[in-house]
Amino acid sequence: MTHSADNHDDLFAEIHRLVTASLEGEISADDAARLDQLLRESSEARHLYILYLEGALSLNLWADAAKASQPASNMAAETQLTAAESDSLQARRREVAKPAPVPFLRSSVAVVLNPITLAAFGVVVALGVSALLFWPKSAGVPGVGGSTAHSASPAVVARSTLADWEPGFAPAGAALSAGQPLKLRSGFVEIRFDSQANAVIQGPADFQIADRNSCRLDVGQLTARAPASAHGFKIITPAGTLTDLGTEFGVVVKGKGKREKGKVEESLEAVTEVHVFRGEVEVAAAFESSKPRTIASGAGIVINPENKSVEPLTADPQRFVRAMPVAIPIVNHDFEMGTPIGNGKLGAVPSGWESKGIAQVFDPCEATTASDDGNAYYRGSDEPPGTGVLGKMSGPQVGFMYWGRVAPSLSQTLAATVQPNTKYVLTIAIGVRNLGKALNTRDFGGYYIELLAGGERLGAGVQGDFDALNAMAGGQAHGTFTDVNYTFTTGADVPAGRPLGIRISMAKNTRNKYLDIDNVRLLAIPLETDGVSP
Repeated sequence: MTHSADNHDDLFAEIHRLVTASLEGEISADDAARLDQLLRESSEARHLYILYLEGALSLNLWADAAKASQPASNMAAETQLTAAESDSLQARRREVAKPAPVPFLRSSVAVVLNPITLAAFGVVVALGVSALLFWPKSAGVPGVGGSTAHSASPAVVARSTLADWEPGFAPAGAALSAGQPLKLRSGFVEIRFDSQANAVIQGPADFQIADRNSCRLDVGQLTARAPASAHGFKIITPAGTLTDLGTEFGVVVKGKGKREKGKVEESLEAVTEVHVFRGEVEVAAAFESSKPRTIASGAGIVINPENKSVEPLTADPQRFVRAMPVAIPIVNHDFEMGTPIGNGKLGAVPSGWESKGIAQVFDPCEATTASDDGNAYYRGSDEPPGTGVLGKMSGPQVGFMYWGRVAPSLSQTLAATVQPNTKYVLTIAIGVRNLGKALNTRDFGGYYIELLAGGERLGAGVQGDFDALNAMAGGQAHGTFTDVNYTFTTGADVPAGRPLGIRISMAKNTRNKYLDIDNVRLLAIPLETDGVSP
């Protein structure tokens, strides 16, 4: 039995209904038979079943349940798996004690399975439906909505990838409170509402949870997916209210800007874009009292409170992250040696990296003092003071290259392999030193960043000089670090299995110049293949 992308959400809703009824102790004989049929006949149903329980049930509950229920249910549950799935399960059990690779589930959701989660995965499949039928009603299921007993929290942070929160505006834990202002400076978070609606939010973003089925987005970008249990899910923006009618859609809220009008500076209102990928969204502009508009799949709308206009647009799925990104592990991504070097001196070749020419570890900020502010390598004010770490850096030490006789480079072959239908985003912080110091702005050697697969370059890479970097930094690149991104998207026909790699070098013909780099990150974002996005 297979399920198309169009009824994926319906299948999830049915799995949700049946599992919730089981956990509540109220499942009927017909529904129990239906759940058993789905798990026997549909690989996607089994995937959703496992994924649903992995997110809904705490591991300590599973440990208690496993002790009581495993002997009676192992055989019955495993007969529902195909031979390949059974072999895979046994292989996963043998791998529990080993570090887990970075897999991709071929659906709209990617999950990194660590050893604890792998153990939970084995228990979930081993216990099977029979364990659910006799699950103690009093145990409770944290984070599960759509039932008569709702979670104490209206939403939770289900997953995060490289999330960096503004101090004072970060969640205290996984559970989110209604009305709490949240500011995500960078990275991604997946918010799971008590209604079972999901939102993938991309930083920078300012938002807050309104209630178990709605969210306010003041600035930033998100993708929302609402199953049948979350019908009527709302995103509230400064420009209007967006109501789900059974759909998946993206929202962009551009922050308030300013303009000069004569001699007076006035604020501009935030503009909201809505892009509908599937289903329909009802849009009510804040400045209109007329009946809300219904936006269909493939279409979109721009709401501009400044001139009180509402304009149509074509939905652009490529602008949005529709599945949670996976952070690809990079050995020594921040070039830290573990011991101080001191006084702006060079250290050894960074561990985990292959070096050519002069490419070593450098400690640029320890030479920074109040009296040396004009000659500091970087602005002379680390964040926070005394740490030797500037914005965009990750730790006080960085990678350093100098083009003497040989063109320098740093490269690394990764454990992860290239995957089809995946967007890769490689990000590296590039530093430009202050004027007045040896090897300063004038001696910046430029950068060339490449993403590799099996040693071969994916795409053209990205390269730039000081002018290009300074433009990215809004004219403020000197004396600090600026993130540079390279994005490459694989198609369905990319040869899989080749190891990914990274190579960082200097621009051509830049002898006697330098390059400082830090905080290397690589994200993999699985693409939807439902005909809406390429």
